[in-house]
Amino acid sequence: MHQFGDINNQGFYLFDRDLIRNKVWAGLPLAAKTVLPAIGCHCDRAGVAFPSELTLAILCGMTPKSVRAGIRALQAVPGFAITSFVNSRGKRALRYRVPPTPQKKGRAFAFHRALLDGGHWLVASDAAKALYLTMRHFGFYNHEEAMGDETAETDSLDSYQQRTFESCEADVGVLADASGLSRQAVYSALDARQEHSLVSAHLVVRLDAASWRVMLKPQRIFKREWLNEVVQKRYKAEWRSV
Repeated sequence: MHQFGDINNQGFYLFDRDLIRNKVWAGLPLAAKTVLPAIGCHCDRAGVAFPSELTLAILCGMTPKSVRAGIRALQAVPGFAITSFVNSRGKRALRYRVPPTPQKKGRAFAFHRALLDGGHWLVASDAAKALYLTMRHFGFYNHEEAMGDETAETDSLDSYQQRTFESCEADVGVLADASGLSRQAVYSALDARQEHSLVSAHLVVRLDAASWRVMLKPQRIFKREWLNEVVQKRYKAEWRSV
């Protein structure tokens, strides 16, 4: 059973912006939106991955049943494919192929593996996850804001890998339409008072009434001991049945 340990700060999944531009993202159920980047972060260079359903469930804070439903829905994503195989232990398993994102400027953004390893994808609501990726799509690099931020890495502002955040000024209605969420769900996900609000509590800082700072990697990390306690309580029964 998956256990939280060291954080991979180098791994990432290149999220194809065309999924949002072409309205595919808005039409997917929340389970599919939650599990897609987790599968993507497990892909090799050919876009092939084979994480177990239980591992995906733990990383995404879902039940295995919801993971299966999300995976089925991902077949609506152009190029996504699922094949069955028998692993080295004689167990039937699934292999996923996520279509590689074309290497074209402006076509993709990096969803960082640290969001999975740090437990943020586990604890957040599915709506918050869908909104975070949508805000990343509309995000842009604000040079002036970065220069005035003491936490920003100002030595190499032109290097994407050194950026700690981007800005988002998209209207709430636009965010709702692009993410497939209701306006109320968007407001709830941005509300810092919500216990499991990924965006406001950890990855998005509200600057004023119309703009947010969207963190590329988590600035706060959950204690791994606590995360693993959560895993034991939620998934011990599922692990024994595998």
